[in-house]
Parts: sequence; C-alpha cells; structure tokens
Amino acid sequence: PILIPPHIVAQCSHNGRTACMALLLWHYGHKMATPLASAIIAAALLSVMHLLHGASGFATHSDSMPAMPAVVIVDPVTDWRHVLETCNSLVGRVIVVQMPDVDLPDKFQSFQPTSEALIEQGVHVVQMYQRDVFSTTRQLQLIAKDENLDLKGVIPLSEVAVEVVDLIASTLDLPHNRLDLTTARRDKGLMKDAVSAHGLRVAKHARVDSMKSTEDTMLKLSLHYPIVLKTPSGMSTSDVYICMDEQDATAALEAIVQSLGPDGRIESHALLEEYLVGTEFAVNLMAFEGSVRVTDMWVYKKTASAR
Repeated sequence: PILIPPHIVAQCSHNGRTACMALLLWHYGHKMATPLASAIIAAALLSVMHLLHGASGFATHSDSMPAMPAVVIVDPVTDWRHVLETCNSLVGRVIVVQMPDVDLPDKFQSFQPTSEALIEQGVHVVQMYQRDVFSTTRQLQLIAKDENLDLKGVIPLSEVAVEVVDLIASTLDLPHNRLDLTTARRDKGLMKDAVSAHGLRVAKHARVDSMKSTEDTMLKLSLHYPIVLKTPSGMSTSDVYICMDEQDATAALEAIVQSLGPDGRIESHALLEEYLVGTEFAVNLMAFEGSVRVTDMWVYKKTASAR
C-alpha cells in the first residue's frame, strides 16, 4: 500500500524540504503513540527529505545509466513498516541492515522483524555480525555497485544502531554525526558530560558498582535519597530505578551491575544520578547543518519504578 497520500506527494514534488517535512509530520503525528516512535519517524522522514533534495551520495557505476537513489536502514524495530514504505515511495530502493547476534533482552527482541518479513516489503537485507562496520560497509558498497545504486544516507531505527550508523556513513562518505561523540550518543554518563561541557546544567552523576561506592559518591556529591540508578546504555526508560532508600539502591545495583544491558552488553557499572524534582519534559528535535527543528514535546510523570 502507498503510505503517502497522493496530494502530499504532489505538494512534496513542488515545494521545499521544510514544506515536505511539515506535511509528512502532520500526516503521521497523530499515529505515534510514544516519544520514541515519534522521534524515529521524524528522524527517518527528515533524512529522506534531505536525500531527495540534492544530497550527494556514494556513486558506484561508471556507465551512462543513471544510478537509482537508495537509503540504508539499520536495525529496524517498532514502526519499521511505516519507515520502509515511506522510503520506498520517496527514494526508490532500501537496503536494511539487521544485527541478529546482538544479545538483546527478550522485551526488545519482540520488536524486531524477521528477515522474511523485510524481504516481503521488497528490500535488500544485509546481516551485520559482531557490529562489524568494515564487513557491513563493504557489503553495502558491493550491492550498490552490482545493482547500480547511489547510496544517499544511513538511518538508524533503534538505539542499538546509533553507534554503528555514523561509522558506516563516514566510511561511505555520507552525512554523519561527529565521530568523537559517538559514545556520548549512547552512554548516559558521557552524554551528560558532553552537555555539561557546553555550559548547560545537568543532574549530578557518577558511575558506581557497589553499595559502598554508591554511599561514598552520595557523600561526595552531597546527595540524599531519593536517588536514581540506571543502566548507562539504557533506552526507552529501561532499567531506570528511583531509589527511596538503601534497600531500593541495593536491589537496583543487583539488577544492573554485571547484567545484560539493553544494548546486549554486560554492564560493569550503574549510573548514579541526582533525583530532580518537578515536571519532566521530553523534547524531540532534529539538527542538520546548523538547522534545528523541534518535532514534538511530551510530558513525563515519574513513578516509583520508572521501568
């Protein structure tokens, strides 16, 4: 089925990128049930709009046949059908990279489509093993060469994909985020350090691995209960614990330290954070070449268990 209504396609053909983005966000906005889903759709649509309006890509063929534009989607989850159908409608070809050997917790695995389901959508499927950027990029280059594709961009559809997408895009000489901040985009502690380095206020935080280090750090940072203990590589508020006392903190540390994290890696530490009192807002935005656009805002309500 065609995901984009004909009148929107027509307007996108005659208007600039901003108008297209506004139309598509308006069309999809009411369907999104969570901030994460909304952010993923917004990111994918903005990327597609950029690709359609003149981004230079990885040209592969030397013959006179014009190459077909294509985008690479990495680790599709949740609303992947909407994104793939949109990319197919607007770009032409889609290559999907799956990460089948990432040892995700069961609650996240259920969101991942099978290779068969992806192939039914008419996309080319590539398997990335051991987060091997070199081998995956080489596969993408060979596919582009064999099928006369002009790769325009690489789009992550999950938090796990974020760390590899910029590396793949950089190797393909496509638009990507700063590589020196790759870890800060996934590690909550390094993320706060990066934000703080630019003069913005962040919650007090530190890495801890035991109840003793937690107590010592609370004393050092002048923190009192309640505190927050979370998995540094968490996503979608997974493995986040609001601890009212030492008993809660002990249970949270046992659940996080030396356990499988949401990104499929064993966590050696937990992230201790200051508990901030008040209303929490989530603001999703996109930034590209100095242009920043807010796509949506949400209000969060904390509970005793933020999981």
